[in-house]
Amino acid sequence: MNIKNKWTIHVGASALTIKTLDPIHNTALRLSIGAFKSSPVLSIINITGSKSLEKRRIKHTLEYSSKTLIATKNPISTILRNSINQFQNNDINNLGTRTATYASDLNISFTNQLNPQASEQPPWIT
Repeated sequence: MNIKNKWTIHVGASALTIKTLDPIHNTALRLSIGAFKSSPVLSIINITGSKSLEKRRIKHTLEYSSKTLIATKNPISTILRNSINQFQNNDINNLGTRTATYASDLNISFTNQLNPQASEQPPWIT
């Protein structure tokens, strides 16, 4: 019996699965404010003061990647750094590719953060 084929661990979710959450989120927002079914999604998001799930995903991806890249002792840091540095517009949907795509869309450069330098001087002196 081959145990490898019997047990498969799926990490993460596909983009299609994640995108199915957007209409559910939008419906919940619409119901919470009592808006009509024909109300535009952008208006509903604006009225509730919420962010779209796509913007939240981008924000959390960039925040997580930034924190991971700074933590140089984290083993994921090296993998993520290599993935971002070798980024090419390919179809692989991994964290490094998403991070590099979002960062390039927003003109954010991670190159300065890839090799953090600790200051010898305490921050309150500067």
